[in-house]
Order: sequence, then C-alpha cells, then structure tokens
Amino acid sequence: MSKRTWTSECLVLSLRNFGEANRSATLLLPENENGCQIVQATLYGGPKISDFKVKEFRSSIRDNLTRIWCASLASELAVKLEGNIDWNLINYFLTGISRSDENQCRLALMRFLWRVIIFSGLAPELNSCAYCDEGIRLNNDLNNSSRAGKSYFYLPTENAAVLCSACTQKNESGFKLSEEACLYLYATQYLEPKISRDMPISEGSYSELKQFLFYLIQNTVNKVKAISFLFNSKHRQ
Repeated sequence: MSKRTWTSECLVLSLRNFGEANRSATLLLPENENGCQIVQATLYGGPKISDFKVKEFRSSIRDNLTRIWCASLASELAVKLEGNIDWNLINYFLTGISRSDENQCRLALMRFLWRVIIFSGLAPELNSCAYCDEGIRLNNDLNNSSRAGKSYFYLPTENAAVLCSACTQKNESGFKLSEEACLYLYATQYLEPKISRDMPISEGSYSELKQFLFYLIQNTVNKVKAISFLFNSKHRQ
C-alpha cells in the first residue's frame, strides 16, 4: 500500500453536495486509545474516497426527531472536539439510539455526554463533598427509586467542586444535583453499562442532569447548535 492510498474504517458524520457533481464528507476515523481523527474527503480531489463498503447504516435514526437530534449532537461534538472522542463510545451510542424509543434515547444522551466529559478529562469528582468529604450513600439496590436523599451542588467556579448542601453557602450559585442524579452518574462512570441503562430516575433528577451536563459540554467546546434544541425542548426520561 502506497502512502497516497490507505484503507480505514470510518464513521460518516456529515455529507454535503458542492459543485455540479461532487460531494464532500466529514469522516471520523479511529486513531488510537487517545481519540480519533477528523478527515474531510471528497469524491474528486484529495483526500479522495475511491471505494467504500457500508457495514452499518442505522437508517432508523431518521424515523424519529429525538434520534435525529441526539445523533446530530454526537456528530457535532466529534467535530468540535477535533476527534478527541472514544471511537467505540460514539458508535455504540449511535447504534443504541437507533434501536431505542424516545425516553431511552434521552437517557442514553445523558450517559453519552457524561462519558464524553470523562474522556476529555474535565469531569468533576462526584463521589464525595469537596469540603467535608462525606461520600454519596450507595444502596445495595441502585434501582430503588426511594434512594434520593441529601442534595449535592456543583459550583461552576475556577476550582469547580461538588459540595453537599450542608457545606454550600446560601449566596453560592451552582447546579443542584440530587443524590439520585449523582448515583446515576456514578453508575455510568464506574459500573457495567447495563446497570445504568436499567436505572430509573425521576423527572426532577433528569432535569438536573440535563442542565448540568449541557453546561459542562458548552464550556468544553464552543457553542453547540444541537444543544439549543435539546435544552429548550420539554424532554424527559
């Protein structure tokens, strides 16, 4: 294989027509454990796509607006993060939402965004209060919906930290995270994926997670267009 010709699996993030008979594609290519590579390719000119074989089409994403917007957000993040995203994570996410209903898609998006933030190295420590070091109470049964208890607060300051309500000053602003919401993020980060997928969360905790994660994503990359729709829509789990 010459240096001018190479073969790779890829994820097509976007396609657009230009000129009379040409198309350009934004591709995500697996690179190494530290991320992927973004490549702009065309049918004519370089880099040029000479041949391809479709392994997975995920056509059902087009059947539902929630799936479309979730997939658009994932694609936009991959581009704005300049490929600093886990190859398996984004592919598993897209495959998952293509087979899920609206409620499952919305929760899958929360888990996906949290994992993207973790992969970027920007996730705050949620296991315990940064001041008193009191840990989040973990029940043996994570699916027990009555576990919601003490509230925790994320403070978007220069030294971002998570404080319990007892250590938070009344005049401090931040994002409230219930213990239930923190447990959901904990399960997403540390436990088998099936556990967090099967965990039910309340409407209030879902709303907290959405505001918290969208804030972190918007502060990780430049303004993400797809978030304006998702943030302002009345979605819930």
